[in-house]
Amino acid sequence: MGKDDIREKILSVGADPEKPWVAVNFHQWGQGEDADRDRIANRFADICDLLSSKFELQPIFIAMTPSDVGPEKMVIARMKETGFALPYSPDYKVVRGVIADSLFCFTMKHHPIVFAQGEGVPVVSLALDDYYRHKNLGALANTGHERFLIDSEAFYSKEVIRIFEEVLEHRTSINAELNEWTREMKKRELSVYKQMLQEIG
Repeated sequence: MGKDDIREKILSVGADPEKPWVAVNFHQWGQGEDADRDRIANRFADICDLLSSKFELQPIFIAMTPSDVGPEKMVIARMKETGFALPYSPDYKVVRGVIADSLFCFTMKHHPIVFAQGEGVPVVSLALDDYYRHKNLGALANTGHERFLIDSEAFYSKEVIRIFEEVLEHRTSINAELNEWTREMKKRELSVYKQMLQEIG
């Protein structure tokens, strides 16, 4: 989606498109209905407060499915700073556009990682169980950025701040690495299509 349309989306939820933001995804898949679910949501809210107060970034929550909307609004309600939730849209171009114009993406889910990589945007991913550790670490490993995975131990420590600081400090070089990876993948993809065309031609 074009920058003007994304600007309108950002304005519509009360955020300022002239100020930098982080594209954030939170959900509760696989979390039990116990105190741990509340603990995770509270800690996630604290981290989003850090993004706002320490790093002066607007947390803009992006829902990948309708089931993300409730958990994300719950996190925003627990924040001391201001968070912003975009309405769920089935059009992937909305989410991808918000990610493309963000300083970086902070996500629990896998798809925002892929969108961010395709747009040359750094990603910090959270994985609190083996399922998401496998998926998200694998996606980050494609571009050599495994160090930007936050596991359950780092989630409750100051390691989160260190990772955010590294991403922001080295954002330009990370962007270059992602763009180079994308170019290489396009070359590989094109060679496969050419081979297929030769075989069927």
